[in-house]
Amino acid sequence: MINTCWICSQNKLKLVKPGNIDSSLTSQSFEITDKEYGVTGDIFLCNSCGFLQCHKLPNVLKYYEEMEDNNYHKTSAQRSLQMKKILKSIAPYKNHGKLLDIGAGSGLLVHEAVTLGFKAKGIEPSIWLQKIAVNNGLTVILGTLPHPSIKQKFDVITLVDIIEHVSNPVEILKDVYSAMDENGIGLLITPDVNSLMAKILKWKWWHYRIAHIGYYNKETIELCLINAGFKIISISRPTWYFSADYLIKRMMKYLPSFMHFSVSSKLSKFTVPLNLYDSLQVFFVKNKETL
Repeated sequence: MINTCWICSQNKLKLVKPGNIDSSLTSQSFEITDKEYGVTGDIFLCNSCGFLQCHKLPNVLKYYEEMEDNNYHKTSAQRSLQMKKILKSIAPYKNHGKLLDIGAGSGLLVHEAVTLGFKAKGIEPSIWLQKIAVNNGLTVILGTLPHPSIKQKFDVITLVDIIEHVSNPVEILKDVYSAMDENGIGLLITPDVNSLMAKILKWKWWHYRIAHIGYYNKETIELCLINAGFKIISISRPTWYFSADYLIKRMMKYLPSFMHFSVSSKLSKFTVPLNLYDSLQVFFVKNKETL
């Protein structure tokens, strides 16, 4: 992989965090519910634009294609609620039309969008997740964008927690540009490496993990979108939803072992909204001034 910045293409990279992966990578390393916080490949800082990237990891797409996550279904109720909230945030811009969800997983957002009246479909590289979506009657295509079966233009394109997983973000957003209607809108959500929580927890922050190979802030995500032909129209901080038992178990990762305790499965019935202001929810449109 070429040792240049994935966003600005400058060759001004400096190693700021040596990798600490202590075993060979497998598809299990890229599970959606992975909890090995702080475990990453070598992280490099671009001294030109400030972007952080792990460019020495091998091509990760094959791991996503083979990935299965047996704990994923345990979080589906909260994830569905999250998708409903995301679609509610889209409504002031678009409340109908054709929608494409990139990295659609098992089709939770596609399902909620169809329920609201969108003509929605998704695209997903994981064979396991795409099969679940299809078995649930949803239109989720196996693969990545661009794809020969996706030829139409979309009014809404979503990338929820996707851009941090790829080594070619500008190219992917250019593919989004090609697939978007001239008056369409895009939404992406990604962790904010300049957030207060990231600064407090430093390299222990929960978004520093094997599956995340690009780390954005407001400036670098804007530069990425500009380089793909877009302009930002709004940035906000999304609220996430977790079952109480899931959240407690994750928070115990930050406690010494003698403070760990057994968490009752009964707590899974309770959903906890959480906004630590460490993610960016970015709406963007085509920058017609550059056409």
